[in-house]
Amino acid sequence: MAYSQRCSLPTPLTPSMPLSGSITEQIESLPITPPEISEPFYDHNFVADSKTIKKALHVLATERLALSHLEDLYSNSAELQAFLLQAIRQIIQSETRHGKTIFTGVGKSGHIAKKLVATFVSLGIHAVFLHPIEALHGDLGVVRPNDTVIMVTFSGKTPELLSLIPHIDPSIPLIVMSGHLSEQSCVILRHPTRANSRNILIPTVIHESETASFGVSAPTTSTTITLAIGDSLALAVADDLHSAAGLQTPAIFAANHPGGAIGQQAGAHMSKPGHQHTSTATTAAAAAAAAAVAGGVGVGAGTSDPMAIAQLGPALDPEPRMSDIATIVSHIPIATPRPGYKDLMCFDVLLAAVRSPKGFVRTSPHHMIGPRRIQNLPSTEVGVADLTDAFGGVVIEKTDWISVLGSTTVDECRRWIHQMRNEGCGRGREFLRRGTLLGIVDGNNEVTGIVEIEEMMGEEF
Repeated sequence: MAYSQRCSLPTPLTPSMPLSGSITEQIESLPITPPEISEPFYDHNFVADSKTIKKALHVLATERLALSHLEDLYSNSAELQAFLLQAIRQIIQSETRHGKTIFTGVGKSGHIAKKLVATFVSLGIHAVFLHPIEALHGDLGVVRPNDTVIMVTFSGKTPELLSLIPHIDPSIPLIVMSGHLSEQSCVILRHPTRANSRNILIPTVIHESETASFGVSAPTTSTTITLAIGDSLALAVADDLHSAAGLQTPAIFAANHPGGAIGQQAGAHMSKPGHQHTSTATTAAAAAAAAAVAGGVGVGAGTSDPMAIAQLGPALDPEPRMSDIATIVSHIPIATPRPGYKDLMCFDVLLAAVRSPKGFVRTSPHHMIGPRRIQNLPSTEVGVADLTDAFGGVVIEKTDWISVLGSTTVDECRRWIHQMRNEGCGRGREFLRRGTLLGIVDGNNEVTGIVEIEEMMGEEF
């Protein structure tokens, strides 16, 4: 609605006499929440300015077209898919080596970077935001070995980021989300200090400039595209990272986002029968999650040997269950070689064990060393990859973990182990001995915890 001229409203007269009574008597108190607007309030004779509405709809259509264009671009380009995959793998590598993802940017790009940090963190991926100016005034100390830096800059030549580049260690991998299709056209990636570094370009190109679309160069389409690409990175990394550790992304998100409507919805989903220790769910899951002792132990071993199936359903009495004594797998650190070392040494494992809840250490998402084996490691400068002791290989692969349903009581598990030791044969007797690791699985057949067999059966087992 347009007005041909601005009308001035009359100024109320100042009362010559003071108002009688107190203010509270004069003005009726108003509710904090505004009342619902009644139907007569609306002016049914109001006609929307078609030019204004068309402008708004044009913006929506343009941004939808930009997203569609970006999807087509990535779907039909093996090179762009390779860029995306490199970025996903790099972020996962930082995470598994106890590093983090550091987003940086200024202006609207900085706001997008902050939003992506929030998304990464909610999905269980360590991420922080670093302002480039603050970085040059002391905050650069947040960048540590094994981190990955992601710069968000549509132009690819943001001055504040160019000032930061020389001060980032060349050994730190750099991912740049920018409106360029090649590294050669991106000024930041052509910086001399990054000549021999690991650099990854994630193109966030748009089909036409924002000036051409809207007559103004305000970041609109470009920020929408960048946000979409960032979300795709976050979800792809989360699924790959958590599935490798035997976890599920929805469960991680629900644990990190208990508040608000989203938290209520996630909590309701996790409380459905499939996520409860109900008799129906646990009976079905017991067979699927049973110990596949005969043909390769652990989740996904795929054996049908009756001896391998441990029907470990929940007991009726409120006794301690395996999930109660298990160490959560996602809380167990992954040991990495020290700088200058190619192989993982016993010393690296000991360093990681200090930070571990119960002394467990992972050497990869699929390999584990129990605390009792760690206590008996030889010289600190001995490699652990092929290290053996009296019980076999020190590093135990996930396929050799004995799978036990988390809702199984501790007593039931003990009885089953004794029975298998007394009556079993072959791999059953071979694996159910000292040094064995028990992989504790949930109702979705995912390994979420770990227990040393000695913790259940005693040191003389």
